[in-house]
Amino acid sequence: MTNTSDLGRLELLRMARIGLQIRLEQVETEIIGVGLKAPNAPKIPKKRTMSAAGRKAIGDASRKRWAMLRKQKAQGNKKVRK
Repeated sequence: MTNTSDLGRLELLRMARIGLQIRLEQVETEIIGVGLKAPNAPKIPKKRTMSAAGRKAIGDASRKRWAMLRKQKAQGNKKVRK
């Protein structure tokens, strides 16, 4: 290992430049790698879609619940839900 006190200023700057060039290459490699996908990366599952019949069934059930709630309120019941 070289003692930095024995080195001249110019030699020290050259060594620092070499170290910076190595780090620059590492950063550039990382930047290039960001765009690439890993071969064993977890696959994102496809988004599930709901059929028209499913949406209709949910809408009908929701309307039925709201109708029951309005009916109970109209009758004056304090306890609206169980």
